[in-house]
Amino acid sequence: MNRHLPRWAAAAALSLLAPSVLAQNPGTFHLRLREQAALQQLDGELWGIGPDFKAAFRPDGVEFTPALGRRAARNHPVTLRTVSVGRGTTAAAVPAAVPEAAGQRARYDRGDVAERYDVTPRGLEQSFVFDRLPAGDGDLVVRVAVETDLPLVPGTADGLRFELPEVGGVAIGGVTGIDAAGENTRGTITCDGRVVELRLPAAFVDGAALPLVLDPQIGAVFPVTSSTQDYQDPELTAPCVSGDVYLCVFEREFSATDRDIRGIRVDGSGAVTGSLFALTTGTGDDRDPTAAAVPMRSAWLAVWTRGGDLFTRSVASTGTVSNEFTAVSGANNQIEPDLGGDATGTVDDLVLVFRNSSLNAVQCSTMTLFSNGIIATSAPATLGTTIAGNNIGRPRIAHDGGALGRYLIVYPLTPGFSGNTKPQLVLIDRDVNVLATGAITNGGNDNDRPDVDGDGRNWVVVFEDEFIEGTQDNDVVAIAVWHHEAGASLQIGAPQFVTNIASVNETDPVVACFGNGSALVGWRRHSGLVAANTDLFCKTVDQLSCTTCEPTVLLANTTNIETNFAIECHPSTVNEGIVLWEVSTSSSGNGDLDAAIWDAEDGDVVTPFGGEGCGPNIYSVAGCARVGNAGFQVWVRGLSIPTSSVFVLSLSQGFLQCGPCRIYPDIYSGLVLYPVAGISGAVVGLSIPSEPALSGMRFYTQYLVPASAPLCTWLGRDVTNALSITIQ
Repeated sequence: MNRHLPRWAAAAALSLLAPSVLAQNPGTFHLRLREQAALQQLDGELWGIGPDFKAAFRPDGVEFTPALGRRAARNHPVTLRTVSVGRGTTAAAVPAAVPEAAGQRARYDRGDVAERYDVTPRGLEQSFVFDRLPAGDGDLVVRVAVETDLPLVPGTADGLRFELPEVGGVAIGGVTGIDAAGENTRGTITCDGRVVELRLPAAFVDGAALPLVLDPQIGAVFPVTSSTQDYQDPELTAPCVSGDVYLCVFEREFSATDRDIRGIRVDGSGAVTGSLFALTTGTGDDRDPTAAAVPMRSAWLAVWTRGGDLFTRSVASTGTVSNEFTAVSGANNQIEPDLGGDATGTVDDLVLVFRNSSLNAVQCSTMTLFSNGIIATSAPATLGTTIAGNNIGRPRIAHDGGALGRYLIVYPLTPGFSGNTKPQLVLIDRDVNVLATGAITNGGNDNDRPDVDGDGRNWVVVFEDEFIEGTQDNDVVAIAVWHHEAGASLQIGAPQFVTNIASVNETDPVVACFGNGSALVGWRRHSGLVAANTDLFCKTVDQLSCTTCEPTVLLANTTNIETNFAIECHPSTVNEGIVLWEVSTSSSGNGDLDAAIWDAEDGDVVTPFGGEGCGPNIYSVAGCARVGNAGFQVWVRGLSIPTSSVFVLSLSQGFLQCGPCRIYPDIYSGLVLYPVAGISGAVVGLSIPSEPALSGMRFYTQYLVPASAPLCTWLGRDVTNALSITIQ
């Protein structure tokens, strides 16, 4: 039977506590991205990157590529190669040089002159430093060969522009001369279409204190009406070491045929840690980035797709990027990857799931990050293949496998390629052994775009629910799923509406589970199939029942389109997480990224002492311990739970040794309840009234379960893990 705690029985129902705190106001993350630039080695080449460009520093010159976005049919790089320096009409060829990196500066040693490029968020600050002046007299002249298919726009002494109308291009700023004494003067810059000439007047050069610096700037330019950003498809992953630093990976669109994958580290306060870095810099179309943590290696793995194959790199906790490895390749088309990380810190394996559109199948591989930096991927195993006429959609995997290393995968299956889509479930271990399968059958509705997260035993699956196909009136539904490690089947709970506003289209749900019995669900709301304005919402639900923990919170409300939501909860810091999304305008389609910090107020449910308990095949777990959660429950889960099982609850901690078992609630002052028996589990419901005075109250629970060969012999029972529960 279910009972309230005695202290709660006479409590008056009051209003709910305030919902989660957004520790950082949305709308500022993209401003921090605009401040980022980096110089890094990638696959043996030196690259500079900023918000609007990438630049390759090679022995034969510098290739500067502006990020012009989808307005450009292809890339339009500008390649610069210094050919000579001199005075007046006298010019001497510069010696060849290999670029060297120091901080964010690339340097070419040209003998008497050093050619430098400082990588800044705005572009490259090019400078030529003369320790000795060239022989002769007259103006000091540096000549730089230029190669580009961008038209040269007539300019002035203030700079040059190579630009396509309504698309953008590259600007080379005006020339400044600065001597060692701090004296400066303006120079001139000209171009005949093939050579850029940088010139300082002789009168200044003759009296200059050495070293003398000639200093123009190179940067991307855009039409006034065009966005200078096109960031897309962000993905987050949890910290890979103790601490509070997350990895964010995303796409940067340079042109209609070139997307790069970039990354940045963000701490739990939303502050950028370290600098922006590139995972890809070539001219390929790199898409769909995903990442997951490998705590054993203090690193993350990132995976993306290019040309139907999957590629990967590791990213160290310091931000160092490894060489690129091929994850999955072949004649088939491998797309839409997703990674499940490791929560234990004891293995170097991750799980990769993806859609093989050529075979119309979901496939899965184990990825291993070895201590020498090598990344190896096992041969793909097929988890789901449709019969003729059916279609498989994008698969998603739980963010990690929990302490057991077990991952739930969900993907949509559409019979006949139209309508009545149903989420399919596959439970695997990190070696890609299938442990159980199942399906969510929510009536005859069309259930699409599923997502999943959990802890290796208990998961929350969310999806779109369209009651009448084609109406564009989608709701968001959540379902709790659990599995006992000795069981053969998945247990699927009852569907719960996360949001179901009539005549409003609510789509693209995502979910991440906190470590406290609650899960954060996000979705977007818009009107019709294509909308010029969408808003983002979040709420927390009970991880075990999917009932509401906190009220819905409006996360982003602008006149733009918010999409591609990503959520990650900290695996060890209870109640904290980061939400990240893409913002774009309907006119340009160019995307920005924004983020907010989520601080959930859903109580605290932990196993402080008892570990996995004392006895086989039983464990206890609780949901969202929040004031007002009338559906709060403490579960005992196993293959079979006898009706004589005893639930012990106490407001104080005791300590009773029984053979190898320990009972942590104070059974002499605790309340004993008898749970309802179930085929594979039992539950005690402890309704928490809406009384704020209960916030901060702590109690201890444990189940005592009869067994044929009990470890606690004098009680004739096995003992589950103990829970310490603090109400929020």
